[in-house]
Amino acid sequence: MRQRPPDHPSGWYVLAFSDEVAPGALITRTLAGRDVVVFRTGAGRVAVSDAFCPHLGAHLGHGGDVVGDTVRCPFHHFRFDTEGACVAGYPGRKAPPACRLAMIPARERNGTILAWWSLAGEPPGWEVPTLEGEGWRPLRHTTLQLAGHPQECSENSVDFGHFAAVHGYDGCEELVPAHVDGPLLHAKYRMQRARPLQPHIATDFEVWVWGLGYSIVRTSVERFGVELRTFVLPCPTASGQVDLRLAISLRKIRRRSEVHPLAVLLPTSVLEWVIERLTLRAYVDDVRQDFSIWENKTFLDKPRLAAGDGPVSLFRRYARQFYPAAASSS
Repeated sequence: MRQRPPDHPSGWYVLAFSDEVAPGALITRTLAGRDVVVFRTGAGRVAVSDAFCPHLGAHLGHGGDVVGDTVRCPFHHFRFDTEGACVAGYPGRKAPPACRLAMIPARERNGTILAWWSLAGEPPGWEVPTLEGEGWRPLRHTTLQLAGHPQECSENSVDFGHFAAVHGYDGCEELVPAHVDGPLLHAKYRMQRARPLQPHIATDFEVWVWGLGYSIVRTSVERFGVELRTFVLPCPTASGQVDLRLAISLRKIRRRSEVHPLAVLLPTSVLEWVIERLTLRAYVDDVRQDFSIWENKTFLDKPRLAAGDGPVSLFRRYARQFYPAAASSS
């Protein structure tokens, strides 16, 4: 029998981009089959909680709002702080101490808002790092819906064979072999791809995979002096369903003439805007090429691997840590 991994592996998952949640805003998301709300207090702090008020079960995402540094239930106006404590009940009465809103560990990192999910209900055992922001443009992003699994999206980062067959790259060369350090998988490689009216252009890809929900690829095209961070952020929603968030961040252009001789005719801000728009469009088109495969393939627990696949077996061993044995066998 083919053994599929559990639908919702443990780890950090992006529920929103930072610019989607302004101070005082509240939005609803689905994480691992569960409705949650993401809100930002008036002071700017981000929190994630269960969507349902512990008092009488109202959905906070339907009529609830943020009042100062608390979230307020639409049903009886009970208010909860970012630790889940009920700080205001009925007027003139003490807030019930046992009425606590279930909070979910949350972080704001690199222009994204993450929440922790654990199959075994364990607290976070590792963190997604904060990247250096100086010299980089803000994220430009989009969100797609996919019938699939987070592991399939992340595994593509080491599947060298599909880069040629699906995306038209060739000459894949490992610069830094894939290696694992706890929840991090890191690798660096170089590939080429022909463009219309352009010769083959070498591109370097340095990959950091933080669990199955947060992958960053630093892409360098030395010929044009362009560097990008691309983000692959699959979040499991319902069984077999993923919200796939994609984003890019452009390193600020230092010499316009490296990009193209005619680029000096454009202000730097305009040039960066053009590169961002074109790059995000091309990136989304590349990812969409995988969709029909992801949505119709089956998971093989013991695939018959071949030379040229890339470090897929290493990735499979790495991924097992996000399916705790006690939880997956229960």
